[in-house]
Amino acid sequence: MVTPMDTRSAPTDDFSGRLIDDGAQLLRGPGLRPKVMREFRLHLGSPFLSLFPAAMFDQVAVVEVAAAVDATGRFAENFADRGVRSLFSSIGGVVGDPAQRAESARWLKQMHREVHGNGRGYYSDVRYSALNPELWTWIANSGHRFIMVTFPLCTGIIPTSAEKDAMYRFLRYNAADLELRSSSGKLATTWAEFEKQYNAIAETRVSSSPFLRDQYAGLTKLPLPTLGMSRASRSAMTPFWKLIRGYGGHLIQLCSYMTMHPAVAEAVGYRPSRAAEAEFRVIVAAMRLLWRTLPEKARTDSMIYERLQLEQMELDGQTTGAAYCDRRARFEERRRRIIAYGERYKLDSFGVPESRGGCPVGR
Repeated sequence: MVTPMDTRSAPTDDFSGRLIDDGAQLLRGPGLRPKVMREFRLHLGSPFLSLFPAAMFDQVAVVEVAAAVDATGRFAENFADRGVRSLFSSIGGVVGDPAQRAESARWLKQMHREVHGNGRGYYSDVRYSALNPELWTWIANSGHRFIMVTFPLCTGIIPTSAEKDAMYRFLRYNAADLELRSSSGKLATTWAEFEKQYNAIAETRVSSSPFLRDQYAGLTKLPLPTLGMSRASRSAMTPFWKLIRGYGGHLIQLCSYMTMHPAVAEAVGYRPSRAAEAEFRVIVAAMRLLWRTLPEKARTDSMIYERLQLEQMELDGQTTGAAYCDRRARFEERRRRIIAYGERYKLDSFGVPESRGGCPVGR
């Protein structure tokens, strides 16, 4: 259990060139509990987040974004593979150092220049542009809200207003390279401003559509992610996948819905039963129990865990010893390999494919 104590101020040393430069200083200071801030960092790589990805359907609840997503085939054929490739396309911005994050952001903005035009079908009268500053910011805000609202659900920790603000500033710091030049393409500077910015769009621009409702309903028919799998592995996994995907999709629908802004929850067309709501309460209780009892290494991504260990060594002044140098070298080598793997599988284009086809929710 986290208690409101220990509010040590951030050190004033020059951490130039160290991992601690990557925004960690924003999570230290008066009124911020170090334990809570560390738990927040661990949450960023939590396996529990896999229960909530459809919370980011708020993106396609705005009609221009839905038109772009539909036209560019994001949900066509195997959209699970497409989603994985989209993640690999931005992996440098997730695990990279400041220079790698800047380059990843530059590449993403350049690639999204081709995402513009008129929608099709239901959206035929909608004109979209991925680099519309307001919509670009909405996409980024969706990801930030996803992290913030799932933190207390997964961990049972209720952050103070000051801690929420510090957490948001940390997220914003690491996404700053994604900002566009115009004033409407800037991220909010505080959590309070973020909530105002997000709610303004949610309450005025979010709307339901057949595409949005169909895609959310189709989560119980998730296609098997096959990226990097051999044909034999796919064949072996397919029967088992078909057995579990229905309930797995149900869990994603339920957990994601329970975190949504009311306007988005209304738009997706999903309505949990009383039994499902009770099931969600059990899931939350189980996650919080596991969070309290599992070791840190089991509660987060190994890269995040290693970064935290290295940062603590930096704070303790252990940067000249062999233990730090060896651990840092292993960390950097693994980061290099992850980014190289992402380069191998990232998308070639975010634009409209030359040919469209396939069932939008998989088979």
